[in-house]
Amino acid sequence: MRFYGLVSLRIRAPPSIVSFLRSEWQNFEEEPDGNDPDFEASWMSVRQKSVSPLAVRDGNQTGGWYKGCFWQAEMQERNGRLRVEYWNFPPSKYLFRDSCLEPLLLAMLELRGLHSLHASCIVLADEAWAFCGPPRSGKTMLALTGAHTGHEYLSDDVTIIGSGRVYPYPAPPRIYPHSGRERELLWNVAHYATPFELLVSALLDLTTFGRVRIPTRLHLPALVFPASRPLRDYPLGGLFLLRKGARSPRFNRCENRSTVIQEVVNNSPIHGASMTARHGWGDQFEQARLSGLTKDLGDLVDQGRVFIVDIPEELDATEWKGVLSSTIKLAAEVSSTAIR
Repeated sequence: MRFYGLVSLRIRAPPSIVSFLRSEWQNFEEEPDGNDPDFEASWMSVRQKSVSPLAVRDGNQTGGWYKGCFWQAEMQERNGRLRVEYWNFPPSKYLFRDSCLEPLLLAMLELRGLHSLHASCIVLADEAWAFCGPPRSGKTMLALTGAHTGHEYLSDDVTIIGSGRVYPYPAPPRIYPHSGRERELLWNVAHYATPFELLVSALLDLTTFGRVRIPTRLHLPALVFPASRPLRDYPLGGLFLLRKGARSPRFNRCENRSTVIQEVVNNSPIHGASMTARHGWGDQFEQARLSGLTKDLGDLVDQGRVFIVDIPEELDATEWKGVLSSTIKLAAEVSSTAIR
């Protein structure tokens, strides 16, 4: 796989894992070119550990925890190319991707000039607008509501930006409904999961008292989800910073650079960040991210393209559509002002 022409990734794993990763990152898959990849990851069995070429040649053993699952690996970096062989890994294809692959992928992109936001993103007025906020603040809900009304859906949970552009990261969005009411609400705005998938997720959550939860992946239609290659990048239109706790939805333009930068930078999209920290990329990654985001986000603040959105704790489907309509209106007003 090749991401934005900057990072190539080769994965060696059981067929079921490879199939899952292809379904997640199908837009980035391409035929091997014969060159060594920038990042190579192998899912090894415990029996193979004693014969691993990395284990007997300057191997850097590391490990960590993510969502109660332990991973262990041998890592080696030479000439800017990284090889990782995993011995112990999460018993879940989702956790393997989230905690063992994506943190290193995003860190490598970061060091090459593309920065990651913990945000969903859709196209409004031919520009990419991101919804940033902490977990359960409404990022996915607003993006799905936008997709339901025909807006192109660029990313969920992770948004990639660089030099004032947004680069689609079209992995299937996931939902983790915490209650029957949330499942019903999501079903009203996104008819992209089957009732069976939602039922399995609900039963597992109920029978394990919330201790084991699996996501429901949504399969968005090509009309609103990028399907072509190469992926088209969009100008970064602006940000909506989501905050919960208001009595009614409120929109205010944010003019404080430090507030925006601190809120966005501290809300990292990295899952299982111990992977990058153990490899020694933690400080280097954060410095590169802070430097890049300070420029891009500061420019948006100066142009009046950042809005704080205060949202009540609970909204119904109609109210979410009202919030989205307000974001569409603001995006259009900002775009028309810039044109004049």
